[in-house]
Amino acid sequence: MVCGLFGTTKREVPLNKEFFYPLIYTKYNGEIYISVSNQYYNLVLNNIKDIDFTKLDNKHIIAFFKKIFSDVLENFEVKEMYRMYRDTKLNITGNDAVLLNESNKKCFMNTGKKSNDVSFKEKKWKELKNIIDTEMIYIIKTENKITSMAYVSDIFAEGANIVVSTDEKNRKKGYGKKVVVRLTNSIIERKLLPIYFVNVNNKPSINLAKSLGYINIADEIVVCFKK
Repeated sequence: MVCGLFGTTKREVPLNKEFFYPLIYTKYNGEIYISVSNQYYNLVLNNIKDIDFTKLDNKHIIAFFKKIFSDVLENFEVKEMYRMYRDTKLNITGNDAVLLNESNKKCFMNTGKKSNDVSFKEKKWKELKNIIDTEMIYIIKTENKITSMAYVSDIFAEGANIVVSTDEKNRKKGYGKKVVVRLTNSIIERKLLPIYFVNVNNKPSINLAKSLGYINIADEIVVCFKK
């Protein structure tokens, strides 16, 4: 039983310019909704007609969608995600996260693998330029390098998707929290809703979000492939 099956062009737009989600199965307030790329709408519709999802656990739902899409997609995953949010600002006392901009571009250029040359890093800078210009990208700097970064990758229906990453050697130091706090406040100040879309197996990231008061608004199963 599904409360709504929706075909939408939004499922054809990559998240963070990299990950496509042609189908998202959502449990929200006890109801089930499926949004799917228009390209696969009939495929999904024809296969779910006699399916009562309320009688299936997530393991069987994942297997079901894998079977459907195995004939039309290659190198894809079906995985469980949480969609978390927070709608009030956080305390920023003692927070040393700063905006990424031209004044600290040098830190950006010093960050990453040594094998990545200047032209590669300039390309990455240009890819982030639109986000940098919106002032919704925060960093922590140590030793003239970026150790943690959080930014808004996409905005859909007033929801701002948060992406956060911290250098492996500098994890468990609170840096991730600091950049997410700053970004959360920036998003709310713009009358948008911070969205933390995270794999259920990414426990450190989930714990970070929970520690900042983010709550899970929806359990989701997604079909995903990388650009």
